[in-house]
Amino acid sequence: MKDVLTPMKAIRKKCIDCCCHSVYEPAKCTAEDCPLHPYRFGHRPKEAKA
Repeated sequence: MKDVLTPMKAIRKKCIDCCCHSVYEPAKCTAEDCPLHPYRFGHRPKEAKA
């Protein structure tokens, strides 16, 4: 069965694409004005859980 692309996985995939397909670069991302920045690790940030 094909992997389901959840919203969090889609965001992670977009961040990797934005970082020239490097899986290590999203952690170093400095584009803090990007609306996806808090979600770049592929899971919801702690402050968004509340």
